[in-house]
Amino acid sequence: MATISGPQPGVFGGDWIDSRENRILGTEGFSIAGHRARLPTWASMELPGLSTHIFTGSTVDPRGLRRVDEFGRPSAGRMLGAWFRPDGTSLQVKLDEGKSCLTSIYFADWDGCGRALPPRSQRVDVIEPTFEQILDSVLVPSISADFCDDDYVTWSIKGRVEFRITSLNQNRPIANAVFFDPETGPGVKLTLQRVNPAEGFPTTGFLEWVAIPGRVYRLQRSRSLDPVEWVVAGPPVIASDRAASAVIPRTNPREAEFFRVILPP
Repeated sequence: MATISGPQPGVFGGDWIDSRENRILGTEGFSIAGHRARLPTWASMELPGLSTHIFTGSTVDPRGLRRVDEFGRPSAGRMLGAWFRPDGTSLQVKLDEGKSCLTSIYFADWDGCGRALPPRSQRVDVIEPTFEQILDSVLVPSISADFCDDDYVTWSIKGRVEFRITSLNQNRPIANAVFFDPETGPGVKLTLQRVNPAEGFPTTGFLEWVAIPGRVYRLQRSRSLDPVEWVVAGPPVIASDRAASAVIPRTNPREAEFFRVILPP
């Protein structure tokens, strides 16, 4: 499973709706903690045992998510809430058979920075719930020392998955919102190529993603997701337009590898 971590193309803080009142994220549906939810007709989401906390019902802070009315149309103001459970936060998403989409989770550490407790540090495991198989594992914050500003992580999913969020320090793990978009939106596509057919195993990975022109992207790989250990997978890529790509030689074609693209702030 390929992921993209960090700021999403065209999205800054809680601005999932742009200045022209168009959705940048959540074009298929969304669920915002403590505010509103309009899920796609082909998707359902469960929050087992989770509580909802409102950090602020009204704010001008750009980390706050843009508000919408009962019909999902942009309205004035911002707010920020969070789902949480002290012993671990779980978001369970189920798509109808044959459907797939990009699912983005928004994280903003509103109260863990500059307070008595240290900034939050947490891990998101993407799990196939039937067999408890870990499909992906991402640290949040993914690209900096904290997510006091914000952090988005996007996955391409299908079927039924659980996003299991675990705290790595004494702060309770949180998630602030979930957005659903078609797979033509921001995301990462991985194609395995076989340079030498006689090898019998793919020897090269070809990564493609939607990019912000002029920004520098970093490529990472890990041989395992439990435990996960991301290392540099290739030289940085400077995006020349909205489409970026990279060819990554595989270190050991006979073994599983996981890749991700990150966008430093």
